[in-house]
Amino acid sequence: MTLLFLFVLFLNVFSFDNGNFAELLIRGPQELVAELNGTQILGRPALFGFPEYNGEFVGHLRLAPASNRLGCDHFDEQAFFSLQDEIIAVIDRGTCHFVTKVYNAQIAGAKGVVIVNNVYGDFLPFMADDGLGSVIDIPSILIQKEYGLILKEWLIEDRVVETEIKWGLTGAGEAVEWQMFTTVVPSPEEIQFMKDLRPVVRALGDRQQFQIRLKNQEFLYDQDDCYKTFYCYEGEVIQGEYVSGYYIIKETLRQLCVWQVGNQTNDAMLWWDYRVVMDDRFSRGLPCFDGHSSDSIVADLSKERNANLMDLIDLCESNQDTELLAAEQEAFQDYRVSWTPRITVNGDFYHGKFGCPDVNVETCSMLAAMCSTYDEPIPQACEEVPEESNPISYAGEASLRPLVIFLFVGFLFIVILGGIALWRLKRRVNQTSSDFQAMRNIYHPLEEDNQVQYPTDANINSSIQSGPADV
Repeated sequence: MTLLFLFVLFLNVFSFDNGNFAELLIRGPQELVAELNGTQILGRPALFGFPEYNGEFVGHLRLAPASNRLGCDHFDEQAFFSLQDEIIAVIDRGTCHFVTKVYNAQIAGAKGVVIVNNVYGDFLPFMADDGLGSVIDIPSILIQKEYGLILKEWLIEDRVVETEIKWGLTGAGEAVEWQMFTTVVPSPEEIQFMKDLRPVVRALGDRQQFQIRLKNQEFLYDQDDCYKTFYCYEGEVIQGEYVSGYYIIKETLRQLCVWQVGNQTNDAMLWWDYRVVMDDRFSRGLPCFDGHSSDSIVADLSKERNANLMDLIDLCESNQDTELLAAEQEAFQDYRVSWTPRITVNGDFYHGKFGCPDVNVETCSMLAAMCSTYDEPIPQACEEVPEESNPISYAGEASLRPLVIFLFVGFLFIVILGGIALWRLKRRVNQTSSDFQAMRNIYHPLEEDNQVQYPTDANINSSIQSGPADV
């Protein structure tokens, strides 16, 4: 069993079928084109970044400086900057992660990255995401060392090499067909991705046909981790509690049947609505594999849709359980999927960001990939939307916006009331001062302006003693 696993992993990592490649085309100079003599340079696309699917990505290659040929340190901020051309950085593989190399090139102005393998041979590993790939907004590929050395010989002499990189996806025609290979035990990134993708699926409507693919076979397990002998998942500690693989398979079957019932009832959003609620429970540490949680979600969805979904799901689980689970195992083997999540678009593997902050081809790499395969007319969701008119909404922002507006209006109201109160107080003080002055003038009308000197006792006594004045 271990040998089978290693063989499947080997085919997955080193195969170039199912859209696991990009093509590097040399446009000039003609001497280099002649030297390559029409050789097709295939590269391994990164599982992060923003590929230009079915579009034109043209630029000039620029070799990383000798002091940082591996790209593991920060480049000078102008290392790959150009006002005239799109610069594609050429960096050697080794020492640090792919994401680190591409990120360092990106912040130094590169619009794309070609990484040259550090060993000879046709086999190329996947450029996997180390968990920080969400910061990458440019495409990148890994090419064979033989071709990389040829390119570097030209670039070392500062000669201009113009190239085009193509990421191809099979055309969709009227509707794109896509699959997501995942599990019912999601990572935090998958939970956010599922939540982000739901409005995309809703926006594309009947112009997309989605199929969920759920893993139900692992190579390490105990006997009590199996459902009907052949469908086994290794038990694991989830949210601090051990969950047997048997219950993970049961939840897998439940979700497959939810998707199946959604197809039968023409409700494309049924599985997405179920999954987003279940993922929310999972992220908050609530029970998810006890059966009761699933039943509660199905009951709520039944009320929303005014339909008896539970009977249909129970019927599916009773009559199609082994059929559905076997089909999932076959799909994982056919596409040689050894880790999740993976996505195929019209049978080709998708490469790019697993993040979709908005229904916008400028910010959602997954939507851009699907939209690149449509015939005219394209769905409205595929039309470019300027970021300014449709800003990215991050997690929690939507819920905070009403609170911020409420606080701002409340603050403005308090300021206005305070201004009115201050004006009334000042007016009252002025009125009181005027009244007081009027009363004072009644009792002392000549005290100030006429400067009249009233006689004092001392003056009177002095007048009496001196007698009358001489005439």
